[in-house]
Amino acid sequence: MNYIHKTPRVCCELSGKCSHNWMYIGPTGNVSQCGRVGEFGTMPYGNIQNQTFEELLHHPFRDEIKNRTSLLKETECKDCRYWMVCHGGCPLDAILTNGNLNTKAPHCDWVKPFLSEYFEPVSGLKIPLQFIEGVDGEAGRGSEERKNRRAEEQKIVR
Repeated sequence: MNYIHKTPRVCCELSGKCSHNWMYIGPTGNVSQCGRVGEFGTMPYGNIQNQTFEELLHHPFRDEIKNRTSLLKETECKDCRYWMVCHGGCPLDAILTNGNLNTKAPHCDWVKPFLSEYFEPVSGLKIPLQFIEGVDGEAGRGSEERKNRRAEEQKIVR
């Protein structure tokens, strides 16, 4: 749980907002979105010794990562039942695996089956769409089919 933003997140890569909620400053002053990215040296923002903190906070790459979430939500991850759980995964994983920031990370191949085939049946819990879509204010939007599916899932959860 992210207690600052009151959202059910357990780690940065699944937040969908890692570029604006995290920043890494390495021992030599190199700055990037997170420690993992810093270790790989990919997607750097610059160096705290050569740039102001303001310049680093407004680095254009931060917006590219932020825009990735919107793009994936309308393309590869459109209508994904688990969107609010994963947001297309870690941008670094997408770059390292696919060579492209604007693709979903490969963990999708195991997250979806794990949640639908193991977590939900074993726990008896079903991730409700209100959780999946309601956090960012999108509950109630979508096609008639999606609304009907949401209503059915609400019955199961209750």
